[in-house]
Amino acid sequence: METKVNLARSPPLSKSAAIDETYNKVAIAIFVLQIFLVLLFSVLTNCTDKHNVWYLGLNKKRLPLMETAVVLPLRFFSMLSPMVPLSFKVMVELSKSYISRVISWDESIQHEGEPALVNNSSLAENLGQVEILVTDKTGTLTSNVMRFKALSTSKGQVFEVDSGDMPVVAKLTSTEANTYHLLLGMTFCNMMKRADAAQNGNHSLSHEASDKWISTSPDEMALTDGAGLCGVVLETRTKTAVKCQFIKEPVTMNIAHVLQFTSERGRMSVLLLDETSKEYLLLTKGSDDSVLPLCLDEKLERSVWSNCVRVFSNRGLRTLVFGYRRVSHTEATDFLRGVNDPNADEDQKKCCCDVLESRLIYCGCTAVKDELQDGVPETVDSLRLANIKLWMITGDKMETAMQTGIASRILRNSDSVLNLIPPDTASLTVEDHLYYVAQRLQEHRNNHLVEAPVPPFWRRMIIKSGLLDFAKEFLLKPNPEILKPVSHQLKRLPDRDHRSILSERHTNQLHRLTSIDSYTDSGNVCVIFSGRTLALIEHSGSAPLMENFQKVLCASGSVICSRTSPNQKAKIVDIAKLSKKVTLAIGDGGNDVAMIQKAHVGVGIKGKEGNQASAASDFSLCQFRFLSTLLFVHGHSAFHRTAMIVQQSFWKTVLIAWVQVLFNFHTVYSGVSFWDSFSLMLYNAIPTVPVTFLCVMDIPLSAWMLLNNPRLYRMSQSGRYLTAATFYGYVLRAILHGTVIFYLAAAFHSGGNEVQLEGHTLDRNGDFYAAYFAIVTIHTYTVLTESHAINFAQWTCFAFSVVSCFWCFAASAQSTLGNQTFLVLLKNPKFYLEYIALLGLIALSLALYATVKASWFPNLLQYQRAVVLRIHRYCRPSSLLSILFADDNPSAFLRSLSPLHLLLPIR
Repeated sequence: METKVNLARSPPLSKSAAIDETYNKVAIAIFVLQIFLVLLFSVLTNCTDKHNVWYLGLNKKRLPLMETAVVLPLRFFSMLSPMVPLSFKVMVELSKSYISRVISWDESIQHEGEPALVNNSSLAENLGQVEILVTDKTGTLTSNVMRFKALSTSKGQVFEVDSGDMPVVAKLTSTEANTYHLLLGMTFCNMMKRADAAQNGNHSLSHEASDKWISTSPDEMALTDGAGLCGVVLETRTKTAVKCQFIKEPVTMNIAHVLQFTSERGRMSVLLLDETSKEYLLLTKGSDDSVLPLCLDEKLERSVWSNCVRVFSNRGLRTLVFGYRRVSHTEATDFLRGVNDPNADEDQKKCCCDVLESRLIYCGCTAVKDELQDGVPETVDSLRLANIKLWMITGDKMETAMQTGIASRILRNSDSVLNLIPPDTASLTVEDHLYYVAQRLQEHRNNHLVEAPVPPFWRRMIIKSGLLDFAKEFLLKPNPEILKPVSHQLKRLPDRDHRSILSERHTNQLHRLTSIDSYTDSGNVCVIFSGRTLALIEHSGSAPLMENFQKVLCASGSVICSRTSPNQKAKIVDIAKLSKKVTLAIGDGGNDVAMIQKAHVGVGIKGKEGNQASAASDFSLCQFRFLSTLLFVHGHSAFHRTAMIVQQSFWKTVLIAWVQVLFNFHTVYSGVSFWDSFSLMLYNAIPTVPVTFLCVMDIPLSAWMLLNNPRLYRMSQSGRYLTAATFYGYVLRAILHGTVIFYLAAAFHSGGNEVQLEGHTLDRNGDFYAAYFAIVTIHTYTVLTESHAINFAQWTCFAFSVVSCFWCFAASAQSTLGNQTFLVLLKNPKFYLEYIALLGLIALSLALYATVKASWFPNLLQYQRAVVLRIHRYCRPSSLLSILFADDNPSAFLRSLSPLHLLLPIR
């Protein structure tokens, strides 16, 4: 179908979160370590002489080759298989699903009872790593509620609504044919429908400006209202006829054909047949770029018309230019025959439309106002503090786009402007236009972009590992300025006359102008260009010029692009993705679907142009201002939770596998497991899964703290919670804890078979029970102490983990095939002493590390938590409940899980 939605739609791409690739890599690394240990033990067991160990029965013959080459390696592989947790992927997916629910529950991002929607829960972590935000303008930054403000006639006369000039326009229609046709175009050149007809027909039209008429385009409603102010009232419109009261005189016309608006054409036309005169009339409206070139004019008149459009645009108003012409019966018949010919292809129909929409008579232009949504400037400021670059893309005129950029603070008073649109674009050849762009890019590179030296290989590896960030936490204290919660004039780059630039052009300079270097970011530069500039660069075939253009865009702090088509919006998103930074695209209309699908994260606004963008997006919001909560609270928390789940999952599995490794070093690489099969099966199930789910409910800080301190977003944005340094830190911790647990447990059982109270000895199963319970409890203790928002559910999981572990072993021991060793151990005080000693030693080491880290080497989050504690000290009664039950969750549902919500007053 040739609808706006289908033309803008592309096949949906398969998306995944950036963190998924990270933990897939670390899983592969751990698996490689597992294979290495299997091969190492296989070699060691074959190289170790065991014939002098008489109790193995090897003094007569060696082990068969089948057992040494196949059976033992498989045994070692099975023994070390817990090293790569199979459950962590399930927990991550459960976490994503839970996070999507929390987003939907969040009352702070609901508008008029409409909640946020999550269409793709797998991308929740990407919300915490956004570095480039590509946004549409109309309906996304603005409210898409149009108000008619002014019009200009063909003679350059301007009439303002606020000045009460509209009745004067009606008087001009009797003497000025152009003004008469301007009002006709405002009334008839649209796709209006009666409100009652649309409701009876069950149409999903999105804009309602009055009780009588509705339209999918808010501009059409505003123009109809503007015509009504001049005395021209639309009475009837069907598929075949329109009727209006033109200053109390009825005007009725038949609709012969409607030439629909498309992004490529940039205009809409309607061919009418006057019932009175039986003459055909063509009314056309569209952008100045698409309509003015089709008008018959003198050079002086064109400058007057362009000046009127420019004046309106500089005030931030949306402009439309109107034209008309009388069409002969012969020409109209030929056109209708051509466009209705079933054998005609699209090119032939387009040619017919182009012929009809020519030799127009300019009759005036209109201006409508589209106000910014509430909270847009403040949201943009917050996004900038979070180190997010903003790219605004619109189909409006450049002057209108810049005024919106200034009002929304995308274009700041401290920004330098790199304008890639040459003055008097229409008079330049394609070659001159491209050379102007190349020259401006070259000047910008020389003045603002510094060539970054390529670091040596070893330094790149250190930077990539995250060790530098890890070390900075211990060596550098964060800037206290980061704890602080959070009139415009343009500062331009020195402009040069485009003729002077073109006069310097030499053919042999083109390669020099388009050469590529490594750039550092220039965050205080705003790049401005148009869809035409992008199209010329694409079709030029100059790869160096396109690459240079891409690098300058990615290095700039903000971008404003005007007059773009849906496909160009998607192309700009592709350029943003070339920077290897997580890109978020947000829009509200059908022409934004392509870029929403292209971006790493697509956010749709439920706007007045329908729900196409919302349905095609990964996340759906009602207002642009909710984006800060979605990113700073839910995105930051989602990345933190997943990082915590992944690292805690690998910590517990590496720990239990490392004990196996140490045990086999002391059993001459026999391949015997330290744990029994039931304990290994249980380990990744009942006792540890609920505890791991505690990570899902954790948030690094309260919602209001994350929202009011956007700089904290950089922690998740840079992936600080899951780097090579933090991950292998958890692995090293698991190795250290496993070593302590194994050797301390071995020390408790160093006397051989122990004699119990009843006078009999236990089998070897008695060696691991205390160590096993200590590991489960330490895992629970670690997750609980590293959580930052503890509520009643987490304490319940803590108790359930420990109690269920005892209960499962007791139930297994009482079964028919169960081992009674555990029941006997429960009666021995030494078992409890060993359990407490193992648990206490590890807990003491963790507490000591946490104390030293928080006291002398705190990171940004720990600084902020100190602020929270100080605030709570003065704003909330101090009690045991306030320590045990935090109330930092963003939704009413989660707060309801905390008894503190009921027992303590919230002040």
